[in-house]
Amino acid sequence: MTRFDAPFRVLLMLLDLAAIGLPVWYSFHSVSVAYGLVIAVLQPVIFRENSLYWRHGEIYRTFGPQFAALLRSYVTIFIIFAVVAFIAQGLGSRPRPDDLLIMFAAVVALNFVFRLGFTVLLRLLGSGPASSYVVIGSSPRARLIADALKGDSKRTHFLGYIVAADDDGNAGLPDDEIVGTLAALDDAITLAGPDAAIVVMDDRPVGEILDAVDRVAALPVVGYVYNDSFGIVRQRYKSRAIGPYTVATIELGSWTPLDTLLKRAMDIAGATLFLALAAPLFMLLAIAVKLGSRGPVLYLSERVQGRAGRVFSMYKFRSMRQREADIDREMSASMDRLFADTNLDKDFTKSLPADAITGVGWFMRKSSLDELPQLINVLKGEMSLVGPRPSPPYEYKRYAAWHKRRLEAKPGMTGLWQVVARSQTNFDEQAILDIYYIGHRTLWFDVEILFKTVPVVLYGRGGG
Repeated sequence: MTRFDAPFRVLLMLLDLAAIGLPVWYSFHSVSVAYGLVIAVLQPVIFRENSLYWRHGEIYRTFGPQFAALLRSYVTIFIIFAVVAFIAQGLGSRPRPDDLLIMFAAVVALNFVFRLGFTVLLRLLGSGPASSYVVIGSSPRARLIADALKGDSKRTHFLGYIVAADDDGNAGLPDDEIVGTLAALDDAITLAGPDAAIVVMDDRPVGEILDAVDRVAALPVVGYVYNDSFGIVRQRYKSRAIGPYTVATIELGSWTPLDTLLKRAMDIAGATLFLALAAPLFMLLAIAVKLGSRGPVLYLSERVQGRAGRVFSMYKFRSMRQREADIDREMSASMDRLFADTNLDKDFTKSLPADAITGVGWFMRKSSLDELPQLINVLKGEMSLVGPRPSPPYEYKRYAAWHKRRLEAKPGMTGLWQVVARSQTNFDEQAILDIYYIGHRTLWFDVEILFKTVPVVLYGRGGG
């Protein structure tokens, strides 16, 4: 059992709801029913955000990942539950706090027990047929991963390779192990009938790898990808070991119009709250910028939104003596030199003149405080609290087609690349992190990134 379809996930959801129903049934009265309904509404949504209804069976065979996901989920549910109880008390409801705590604790305990029992049952049933795999690619690394699959015949069954027809790396592969070509990937998967497909195209351009990843994600198989370019992504438990190699799971999120609406509400509420709390700091920084050097307090930097390249003005505290427009022209010239050399791997970092940044500007850039005015862009709907890194026009006009995929979501004040590696990443790695975020974004993922941004700002890691 390697892939769980919709009926299975419905059954799993019913099991989770049973953990709510039993305590409510035991202490049946109007208050317990009402608060049980609150948990029943919150639980499926937050469980989905934490991948507890993930289609891949590996998460259900070990309890560790589920324990961590359940813990994260119930912390969130408890906070919302407590807020609802507090508001209800203000409206005249008088539930006993100890009764509510006992009911909530019973729900949590039962769900942990049910999930643990389910995990044990799956392990007992794990002696069934081995999972079948195809490897997409023919590089030396692809062959090593195929060898690892062949060497674990009790758990995995290797069906063969899906290769690019024009790839010289196909030489030496047995004909009976080539099950199809990349050009006809859908047909090859249908005919071979694997449970899982592993994309190992480390000898191909990143754009081709991402195209293959998208195609596998749309097929009825569990997908994985192995590539050094994706090593920058810290995928938590959504990965698995195959021999000595760790492959990342292709599990794209299902972003809905409701998610967009909720994210916008979170942006407005968060930006309003941050602006109110940071008002004194805004005033101090504005005074420091004005006293530190001549010029305006704010600088409007051009940034790009959407694949079409719509330009908007992003607000920042001015941090340089030299006009930032001049700096942008210098950066554009640097990009011209970089992309003219095909031997470079786009390891592009910003090199600014030593005397360009003011004293207070250096501090603001190191701590990211120069970006606080972007809260105005968030309120205007031009940016989000969390999203891909805002792209300047001089970068956008040099993007390859695959780079533009990072523009499919609103740019953010913070994002995955800021909390994972910040300015220690090269150009392609930044784009990969943004594309990964867009494919896996959930509201919980946004909250997680916001919390991880705090120590980055406090300790100034990688700023500048």
